[in-house]
This record gives sequence, C-alpha cells and structure tokens, in this order.
Amino acid sequence: MTRTLAFALLFTTLAACGDKDDGGDSAAADGTDGTDGTDGADGGSGADGATLYANSCAACHGASGEGVSGPAMGDVVPGKTEADLIGIIQNGEGSMPPIGLGDSDAAAVAQYLSANFG
Repeated sequence: MTRTLAFALLFTTLAACGDKDDGGDSAAADGTDGTDGTDGADGGSGADGATLYANSCAACHGASGEGVSGPAMGDVVPGKTEADLIGIIQNGEGSMPPIGLGDSDAAAVAQYLSANFG
C-alpha cells in the first residue's frame, strides 16, 4: 500500500506542471493517428494560445491566471516582452520547468499572456 501511495504521489507531482497531453482527440505526437502531431517545421501544434495555456499552464498558474502552485500571471507577465515569455516557456525559470512547446506554440502562449495579463 505504501508503494502504491508513493507512486500516486509521484505521478500527481509530475503531472501537475509542464507539457501535458490530456488524452483528448488532438493529434497524437507519436503518429498513431496518421499524423506527426505538428503543423510545421518547429513542432507546433497549430492550437491557439488560450487552448495551449489551458493544456500546458493552467494546472500551475490557474485557469484564469490566478496562480495555484505557480505564481499568478498578473504578478509575472507585466513588464515582460513576448520574447521574454517565450524564453521562460521554453527554458523554464526558477522552479518552473521548461514546458517543451515548439516556437510557434510558445509564441501563441506568449501572445495570449501579453494580451490577457500584460
């Protein structure tokens, strides 16, 4: 039972932040649906910034950017350029891990963040 509890805690912790696949009907990155899961050379999904934020950021930063285990977006986005935000999304910063989005997806999230929290 202790092993099961430890596994569940580890899984929950690892799933809390970072690039997530919600298991939905989106294109599978492994090509099992006949696609490679991308829309271009940089590995972007073609999804809009709001959708990408919901799938990759909201678990830690909140669905409305209010902050959960990560800071509120209104506390970190103002004063940052979209290039700054892309760097943070792709490389991480402080306790935030790299999210692993391609250039176009990271740019879409950065644009969403700037428009809504900047």
